[in-house]
Amino acid sequence: MSIYMRLIQYVLVDLRRFARYKRMMKDPVLEEALLPLLQETSSDDGVVVYDLETTGFYPQAGDEMISIGAVRSDGSRFYSLVRPSCPVPPVVEELTGITEEHLQEAPSFPAVMYDFAVFCRGCLPAAYPASFDHAFLQHLLKRWDLPLWHKPCLDIQGIYQHDFPDADARLQKASSAAGFTQQRPHHALEDAEAAFAVFRYVGENRDDQDSFLFSAPAGLQKRQE
Repeated sequence: MSIYMRLIQYVLVDLRRFARYKRMMKDPVLEEALLPLLQETSSDDGVVVYDLETTGFYPQAGDEMISIGAVRSDGSRFYSLVRPSCPVPPVVEELTGITEEHLQEAPSFPAVMYDFAVFCRGCLPAAYPASFDHAFLQHLLKRWDLPLWHKPCLDIQGIYQHDFPDADARLQKASSAAGFTQQRPHHALEDAEAAFAVFRYVGENRDDQDSFLFSAPAGLQKRQE
């Protein structure tokens, strides 16, 4: 579905449904506990590579997260389904294997975000690519009236494309070049593991990492101020 059709659907249907869902799931205690985690600046404990599976490509038009997976530098792992307010399109069910039935008892985005932020404590976020996953996450935080994640995100795909400009930069191809074989593409945890393999392949201790940091989109940052 194009972003224009998605926007029409969002305005006519999904916006009201999301507003009802947000009121139902609102938890001021949880939101207060999440605030210092999102404002933390320390990255002394390495990186946390994460991946999202979503209902579509356009969070600004109402698409939502349905799962998140992550791997820390110390090897620990995080995975959770996320209950969206909108239906999961059939094409996404087929791609990810995640159905409406799987998500019925899943926690809400704020609850998952709290657990994920605890898991990420002390680490620099990283994604493949950061321009999708990190931007999507920041849009969701804003939609839920939560503060933006203060830390920038390391763009592993950007590093890979810089080092191998002629290579196929799709995650499955890049992780294969790094010696990682994906058994379940479009599973958030396995995609995070694949991205982590690429991160190690291109050099996790390189001196130019700051050149590949992605921050929240300027529009989001401006609204947050």
